[in-house]
Amino acid sequence: MSTEKTTTTAVSTVKQEMQKFEAQMKGYEDTIMKLVGSKYGVSPDEFAISVMTAVKKSPKLLQCDRASLFAAVLVSAELKLRFNTPEGFAYVIPYGKDVQFQIGYKGLVEIAYRNPRVKSIYAGVVYNDEVEAGKFKYSRGLNLVLEHDPIMNRTPEQEKAKRVHCAYAVIKLEGADPIIEVLDGNQLNKIKSLSKAGSSGSSPYNNGTDVADWMFKKAAIKQALKTVPKQGVSEIARAVELDDKLSTGGRARMSDDNEVVIEEVEFVDMSEAKDDLIS
Repeated sequence: MSTEKTTTTAVSTVKQEMQKFEAQMKGYEDTIMKLVGSKYGVSPDEFAISVMTAVKKSPKLLQCDRASLFAAVLVSAELKLRFNTPEGFAYVIPYGKDVQFQIGYKGLVEIAYRNPRVKSIYAGVVYNDEVEAGKFKYSRGLNLVLEHDPIMNRTPEQEKAKRVHCAYAVIKLEGADPIIEVLDGNQLNKIKSLSKAGSSGSSPYNNGTDVADWMFKKAAIKQALKTVPKQGVSEIARAVELDDKLSTGGRARMSDDNEVVIEEVEFVDMSEAKDDLIS
């Protein structure tokens, strides 16, 4: 009987908190409308509905600091990316009493394609056995070379033994040479160590769900996006800036003026380490 009573009380509490959250959301309607606008196929009403749905599915968010939660919602609105949806564009995750906004690799790609000059984006991870077998070539210069012939259908033993050598991203542009970025294993490990998710057991880095090493591909994509033309698509630069700050422990907060402020920690820009790339 006591278990049933406890469950009923918990359900009632969640319902009350959802009603309170919904009422608070109304206070941000004008802000969300300005941030989301009418571009990219997401209306302010659709965005607001997706927020309510996401929070209902993750009631632990309601136990977090409410200002932290709304800061994440507004960051999501600014980038025009719905979070915690099957598309995997962005995620709002409870970390203790704080809420962390994270851009998924699909979100970075989605934002990049908003630039009409971007024609295609792809990324890959190269493993040590592919290098040893001569299946990867990379050199910089006037005639940049990037060739990767992936090894397919490894045995379980080979899968277990393989190690990441590097990750790369290629962005093809209209009327320009493609943008190619490569991050070597040392750089990828540095990025992981700087990431708040790098030490989390529930992170794709560590929970075994990232079977295609998309966390490393995302790092390469983000590095390539830093040199993509930004004219007319401010979300590209903003997404890279926010991901740099938030993924390394920065926190989104609401200021006294009810605006989003990112509390930063020191961040190491990996573009400064490009001379260490393995050719």
